[in-house]
Amino acid sequence: MVGLLMEESGMSFTKLVEEIYKKLVKMSGDWTVAVVKNVVLFVGQRVMYGVPNVDADILEDETHSSLWCWETRDFKLMPKYVHGALKIRCTCRKKIHDRIAVVSEMITALQKQETNQNYESDLIKLSEKLGKVLTEADIRLLIDGLLQKNGAEIADKEAKQEEKLLVKQLKKNKREEEKEKKRMDLELQKEKRQTEKEQKRLQEEAKKDERRREREESEIKRQLKRQQEEVEKEQRHKEKEEAELKRRVAIQKQAL
Repeated sequence: MVGLLMEESGMSFTKLVEEIYKKLVKMSGDWTVAVVKNVVLFVGQRVMYGVPNVDADILEDETHSSLWCWETRDFKLMPKYVHGALKIRCTCRKKIHDRIAVVSEMITALQKQETNQNYESDLIKLSEKLGKVLTEADIRLLIDGLLQKNGAEIADKEAKQEEKLLVKQLKKNKREEEKEKKRMDLELQKEKRQTEKEQKRLQEEAKKDERRREREESEIKRQLKRQQEEVEKEQRHKEKEEAELKRRVAIQKQAL
C-alpha cells in the first residue's frame, strides 16, 4: 500500500510521509508517522532525473529542475498488473535524464566559452554526444509505442524486446534524416563551389579589364607627354629662330 501511494510522487520526504499517513490512518488507526517514515525509506528511493545539484538534500529538496521522483525499490512489492507500465515509465524517465544531462553539459560549455581554451573541441564532442541521445519527440514516440504494446501483464523480456525494436526504428529514422541532411549539405557545398568559381571568374575578368584600362590610360598619357614634348621642342626652335633673326637685324642696323 505504501508503495502504491509513494510511486512516482515528486514530493519531499516530509510531505510524502504526511500525505501517506493521512490516507493510511483513514483505513486503519494503527499507523504512526514514525512507522510510515521507516516504511517509505525501506520500500522506496528518491531518484533525480533532472539537473543535478550536489548541495541538494536528497530527501527534502524540491527544486523543480531536479525532477525528483519516488520509486519502489522492488517491483515485486507492487501488483503485477502495474509492473509493465511502471517499467516503461521508468525507462522513459531514464531517457529524459540522459538528454537533460547532455543538454546541461552543453549549456555549461557555452557559458564558459570565454575562459575555456578547449571550447571548440568540447563543443564538438558534446554535439556528437547530444546526437546520440533521443530527442523529446523520440522519447514520446518510444513511450507511446511501448504503452500501446503493453498488455495488462507485460513481461520483462517482451518489454525489453519492444524497447529495442522501437529504439532501433528511431535510430534508423535518425540515420535516414542524417543521410538526407548530408545529401542536402553536399548539394549546398556544390552550389557554393560553383558560385565561388563564378565569382572568381568574374573577379579575374574584372582584374583583366582593370589592367587593360590602366595600359590604355598609360599609353594615352605617354602619347600626350610625347606630343607635349614635341610642341615644347617646336616652340623652343621657333624662339631660337626669332632670336637669331633679331640678332641679324640688329647687326645690320649697326652696319648702316
